[in-house]
Amino acid sequence: MTPRSVETTIAWFTLGLLLVYAPVETWVSWPSGLADPFYLVDVVGFALLLWGAMTSLRARPDVAPGVLCAGYAWSGANGWRALALRIQTLEQGGQVDVTLVWLLVLSEVVALTGLALLLLLVVESRSPSRVEHRRD
Repeated sequence: MTPRSVETTIAWFTLGLLLVYAPVETWVSWPSGLADPFYLVDVVGFALLLWGAMTSLRARPDVAPGVLCAGYAWSGANGWRALALRIQTLEQGGQVDVTLVWLLVLSEVVALTGLALLLLLVVESRSPSRVEHRRD
């Protein structure tokens, strides 16, 4: 697979993911209000992921993984915080929906895998051979 095909796959996957993630997160956050700071952090993640995916798809045949990488980093950090909060609640004897914890674990695996691949693409896009190719 070429860097471009990997990036295209991640960009389309991200758009599909957003079709589920944004409405579900909005629905879950609705009772506490859409001006809630925790939801607004999610909205920034939605925007970065959408912007990054669209930028990536428009960059053809070149690669442009930077904004998409930022979106995965932002969203992954936010998910990590949410997961850590629930684990802390469990450790302190509180109750947490176990299904939600496993969903957060799965989300983190996806986010961190995407982030790792996108970081590699960012490094690859800066390699001397690719930079020289762009100048020609």
